[in-house]
Amino acid sequence: MRNKGRRVNQFIRIGMVFIVLVSVIAGCASPFPAPAPLNETPASVQPSSTPQFKASTLTPLPTLKPSPTLTPIPEFQINPAELRTVDIAFWYPWTAEMSTLLKQFIDEFNRLNLWGITVEGIPIGGTSQLFEQMLTAITEKKVPDILLAPTDQVATWYDMGVIMELDRYIQHPEWGIRQSEVGEYPVMYLQGSQVEGKQVGLPAFRSQTVLFYNQTWAKELGFPAPPRTPEEFKLQVCAAGKQNNTSPRVEYRGTGGWIADRDPQVILSWLLAFEANPLPASPRSAYQFNTPAGLTTFRFFRELLDQGCAWVSRVPSPYDYFSRRQVLIYSGTIQDFPAQVKAQQRANSQDEWVMLPYPAINRPLSLSATYSYTIPRSTPTRQLAAWLFLRFLSQPDRQTQLLMSGSTQAVHRIAQENINIYRQRFPMWSLVIRSDMTTFLTPNTPSWRIARRVLEDAAWQVFQTYTKSADLPGILAALDAQIADLTPKKP
Repeated sequence: MRNKGRRVNQFIRIGMVFIVLVSVIAGCASPFPAPAPLNETPASVQPSSTPQFKASTLTPLPTLKPSPTLTPIPEFQINPAELRTVDIAFWYPWTAEMSTLLKQFIDEFNRLNLWGITVEGIPIGGTSQLFEQMLTAITEKKVPDILLAPTDQVATWYDMGVIMELDRYIQHPEWGIRQSEVGEYPVMYLQGSQVEGKQVGLPAFRSQTVLFYNQTWAKELGFPAPPRTPEEFKLQVCAAGKQNNTSPRVEYRGTGGWIADRDPQVILSWLLAFEANPLPASPRSAYQFNTPAGLTTFRFFRELLDQGCAWVSRVPSPYDYFSRRQVLIYSGTIQDFPAQVKAQQRANSQDEWVMLPYPAINRPLSLSATYSYTIPRSTPTRQLAAWLFLRFLSQPDRQTQLLMSGSTQAVHRIAQENINIYRQRFPMWSLVIRSDMTTFLTPNTPSWRIARRVLEDAAWQVFQTYTKSADLPGILAALDAQIADLTPKKP
């Protein structure tokens, strides 16, 4: 992009202003479900010279203080006085900017709540480490009191009987969420924190699969617009591959189109783009990757590789490849946005780029994974203390700050409108906050943690140089069979 340094500095300055502004937005209750179309994406908000962020008009939550009469709560079989001096542990999977912000939230809650509840924040190195550490904690009976985790992990712990359902807390007349405030979470985002129809968490934010796309390079190759179908995608990455494979610079040969990515969410996004529907219709149904649409998808991968339009990266990070024009398009998530901005700056790249939904046979699409606040089973007192902290974290002003820190998507209407106002000042976001795309939820079932690993292994086989198109039906058949063998049967 032109004037890159100035634009990045502008990005940082506006972000700082945004955090200050959003911190004074009136706090409001964390609402609960209102019906909304499954594929609805909030309409984009037109930017102005000075961003005007929307404050909540909802009725605030009850003040964080004990009841003057310390009214007993029969449903929970505890007295609010028992919350005094309770210490709870909060686990979350980050150690960088988002961890710093969560620590600020924790300090604020510890300072302001008059019950005397104290929260200890414990950052874990990543989502995989969080999952493994939680399994160890379950075995040792030393689980934390509240977690922030991907909902497919929560589903596994819920299946083990460790995670409690939140419905009775949400509906409690004093400590719950008012029904007059239920319209602020679109129902599909609440579904992202459900397991088999049970509300086992409250959504914190969403990750989203996207394609990073070099607009400037594509236009030089003769493509004035981003691809909207798989065939258009193939034409563009093949043109980039051809250019790099004939480059006089040796380091560019063998690169150029799309980096073949075997991440399960990437493969699932492409399967959905080709209208394959491999996911189980119910907890007792089987995965069905071995379908005509599944075969078409795997053949698409093989054709890209065989024709020099896709290549397997030698290093896991795509950011520098992209900034040096060694890849026209790569698969990622919106959380890769800050790293790509920095890579463009390091390379002094003047190229304009955007994030795209996946081109599809029907409508462009994206796969959304929900991160949820969830509460393990413990004692009534500790569970209520954890719920009060969860409710504090779920207020829209804190959600918006978390979105800014982690480059994620909102699960709350007000937070979404605020973040859209900010992001529309930067063209890289223009195509992932549009309303003409379909959003799918990643599966929130324990079986998906099994299926995703088998799917990743199948994609690895597809991407090998020795794999032929004739091998693909066998790979798909083995994929379904292995998932079925490894998945515990539901009674």
